[in-house]
Amino acid sequence: MIEPSKQRAALQAIQAVMWEARLQAHREVPHERLASMMDKAEYLVALMLEERDQTAFFRSHLESLKEHHGCAMALGMFEAQPDP
Repeated sequence: MIEPSKQRAALQAIQAVMWEARLQAHREVPHERLASMMDKAEYLVALMLEERDQTAFFRSHLESLKEHHGCAMALGMFEAQPDP
């Protein structure tokens, strides 16, 4: 689960990852790289479904997506929503 105050931001971050993947597909990024990005995006959804709080791990996963796949916007979307 993600902290209730961050759930909307988490969904927006996942949407930003999908947007980045589509953009990279149009730029003809190798399919192995896109597959890796989508695997990580799928895991973000799984973290939201966990019973225990996974907010910090969700954020670190977004940092990895930013570093390895250029998904800075996703991390920015998640951090833009203030914590309670």
